[in-house]
Amino acid sequence: RAIVEWIFHEINNRLGSREAVAIINVVDFLGFENATPKNNGLEAFATNMAHEVLMHALHVKAPRDRRAMLVEEGVPVPATMGDGDSNTPESDALSDALVDLLVQREGGICRLVEEYTHKPKTSPETLLEVLLDRNRDDPLLSAGPAGWSRFVLNHHGEPITYDVSDWMQTNRIDLDPAYIELFGLNAATKSKSAVAFLTK
Repeated sequence: RAIVEWIFHEINNRLGSREAVAIINVVDFLGFENATPKNNGLEAFATNMAHEVLMHALHVKAPRDRRAMLVEEGVPVPATMGDGDSNTPESDALSDALVDLLVQREGGICRLVEEYTHKPKTSPETLLEVLLDRNRDDPLLSAGPAGWSRFVLNHHGEPITYDVSDWMQTNRIDLDPAYIELFGLNAATKSKSAVAFLTK
């Protein structure tokens, strides 16, 4: 954290004063992480989930919000103006479906991991069984090629196999208090786990 704060401080000092009104935002996409044939654990899943959510926010949600604002203000919107930012409707629909499965859906991946992390006497095998059962009609999710603890998620870039054998154990570790403060997980937040933070 200290390094990041120092970088921000140096950039701000070199670009101008506090009174400056111009702001430049830089988003550096993480890219997909795939350690196959080694295991892709919770960390790899979190990295790839962040990538999917950022892509959706920038290339699907933001253009939709912009179009809705123009329509509300009475600005004529060309018929050729699509929902997404230079994407096809199919690509936008895939992005919607991925974000729904990852963070929004009641029986989706993050919600189930968080729920089963705090259930007593719950095994990773049970977590995976429930996850696959509740999402059995979702073409983006399937059982892994080998082993009871694996599932495959079809990301934009490629299908990636994840191993959930240590997900609940990892998720039981509370985040560092500095992260909780930095990202606004206040003391009233019931869970301070990594998945709770990811779905905040």
